[in-house]
Amino acid sequence: RILHVGIERMRDHGGGMEGHRFLDWQHMAFSLQSWKKDEKDLGPMWNEFTQCLKAINTKDEHGANLNNPCSAIAAILSTMGAFLRFRPALVKCVNEHDLDLILSFILMEAPTPANRGDENAAARISDVQKDGIGILGILCSEAHPDPINEKICAVFLTVLMRHNSATTAVMSEVLNAMMDMYSADEDEPNNHEQVFRKKDVLGAFQKSVPILKRKIREDEKMSDVDDAEVEFWKETALNATRFIRYKKGN
Repeated sequence: RILHVGIERMRDHGGGMEGHRFLDWQHMAFSLQSWKKDEKDLGPMWNEFTQCLKAINTKDEHGANLNNPCSAIAAILSTMGAFLRFRPALVKCVNEHDLDLILSFILMEAPTPANRGDENAAARISDVQKDGIGILGILCSEAHPDPINEKICAVFLTVLMRHNSATTAVMSEVLNAMMDMYSADEDEPNNHEQVFRKKDVLGAFQKSVPILKRKIREDEKMSDVDDAEVEFWKETALNATRFIRYKKGN
């Protein structure tokens, strides 16, 4: 129950220094030998993580999210993603309710500059979105039906349409995830080509890649942007351009 205790503390303290303490708990989760060895414990542990996320994802009577501690959300999602990567058996523990919960965090939107009370809000929400997209990338690498793929695709396209509030890093992550989702040829299994065409993913790429390139140029002028990250974004833009050419040729 250490995760539930952590969430309550972070709610009480607004996600400040408690966020760093939660990261300590995250590292501790990896150090527990029993969690590493006993596959039977993975299912209950996954459920514990999702219950924590549900506890955080509270809404008011108008359906709006309350002041969520983004550092806690990002820490939990990052840990869940790590466990999925190193324990592939966990994928079968993920149900549609879990998927909807993860998608809800990816759809979080940073406040606009005009009403932003905290200049770090966009960065914190970006971390949450990137970790959520990472989880979906792992899940989508497994066979899944078209309706699930369409649900994920719709969320990704929504993020791309919100390019004014979405960070360059998030746009890059979404484009990479979608290239992985739709890289298979139509005659290959699990290609989801029908969803690709129905949702006009190619059209979304053609609109989004120039926007991504512009955002990269703008971010390059900022002194606090990591050069390695910029190079990664440029590689994404290049690959996305090639992806457009490939899909147009099919």
